[in-house]
Amino acid sequence: QTIARIIPTTSIPSFVAPGTRKKKQDIKKTDLPPQLQAAFSSSFVPRLRLLLGRAKPWDSPTANDLKSAWSSVFPGEVPLDLQSDTGKIVKKLIEERVGNWRHKFASTALKYLEKSLLPNLPDDSKTKRAEYCVWAVSKPDDKHPFFYSSIEFGESDQISRRGIFQSSIIVETLAQHLNLILPLTLDPKNQNDWPHGALVMSILAVCF
Repeated sequence: QTIARIIPTTSIPSFVAPGTRKKKQDIKKTDLPPQLQAAFSSSFVPRLRLLLGRAKPWDSPTANDLKSAWSSVFPGEVPLDLQSDTGKIVKKLIEERVGNWRHKFASTALKYLEKSLLPNLPDDSKTKRAEYCVWAVSKPDDKHPFFYSSIEFGESDQISRRGIFQSSIIVETLAQHLNLILPLTLDPKNQNDWPHGALVMSILAVCF
């Protein structure tokens, strides 16, 4: 007795992957060949986020970066060709993951503000919360309360501050990026590994 198993393939020139017949917004991870789906989420997407975190804010990984990441995750598969049927599906999924990654900075900062910072106000009413947020974001960079680990406003416009870009809300937002690249980690001794872009995105996120 034999058991036959049918696996979608893109090795036949005339074959068109089912996902490519869909509208772009309808393409899902399940449109990838089955043998790619699990590793795409567990390995390729974290590597994509790692590349984004190192890059300049709003820059997207280059085609060469994506091909290199693909080869690392799928060494036994055909090299990534973004113009192929499978490549078009991957490209759409990448665009979606990049958008989600960028949105996560703002949502993480807002959640931390609502759950950890605002409840500590002397008056936690909605009115006072709104007044505090307007006051905070109206401050210039050298007086922005969300930029420093500690900042105190004294008389005669005297300000005591320390820990630029080390506030709890920025640290929490950046930490979310580090969680999203797991199981990959960064080497703090290697400057090429530093998540400069992710840090800037974290700072921008607290400007609301």
